[in-house]
Amino acid sequence: IHELESVGVRVMTSTTAFGLYDGGVAGLLERVSDHLADPPSWLPRQRFWTLRARCTIVASGALERHIAFGDNDRPGVMTANAARTYLNRFGIQPGENIVVATNNDSAYISASSLAHSGAAVAIVDSRSSVPDALRSLCEEDGISLHLGAAPLKALGTKAVSGLQTAQRQAGAWQLADRLDCDLALVSGGWSPVVNLLSHRGVKPVWNAELACFLAPASEEPVLATGSAAGIWDHDACVDSGRAVAAEAM
Repeated sequence: IHELESVGVRVMTSTTAFGLYDGGVAGLLERVSDHLADPPSWLPRQRFWTLRARCTIVASGALERHIAFGDNDRPGVMTANAARTYLNRFGIQPGENIVVATNNDSAYISASSLAHSGAAVAIVDSRSSVPDALRSLCEEDGISLHLGAAPLKALGTKAVSGLQTAQRQAGAWQLADRLDCDLALVSGGWSPVVNLLSHRGVKPVWNAELACFLAPASEEPVLATGSAAGIWDHDACVDSGRAVAAEAM
């Protein structure tokens, strides 16, 4: 932040852009003292900003999607990236016996991090095959891998005690193993956060290859970059940010 401010960039932390309007106007809400345990009496709780810009870059990232199955709202079911955040940002291991249900590569990163923390981890992947690099990762980290399988129902009462799975056989899903666990993680892919572009009438379109909705090019002075534009690789996201910043300037 200091490096950005040293070159004249205004950084507004704890601030959310909640709307984009005509003429490049953005509505911002800054949380001034809501998050402070003992805030000074002269500070407001929040501050509203009206910002006018010639061009707006949306680098809002993407949200991990859930997977629909029986009792998937039971305590002890969360997204794989949420568990990874608990572990890496807050130093909390959210479970000791974990099942990760997924249909994409990104969940394997979370599974590996949790396995390195000492948890027993199993992956249930609905795909019939995965890249060799992911198989090798599971073998190195002691992760049990179940391919062609999907979650059917979360088991337990006040907390998750297991996950009933289904297996793809002859083109149909059949009842399969019950996997005991105290935490069930899901990762159904990623959805770019394009809400702000929708405020300007830019209608997201379905991209079959990436399996998500993307904001198309428009005449609005609003540009999307990184995973908000359906770019998942880290280096490609960095390149995308630089290219969009150059276009905006």
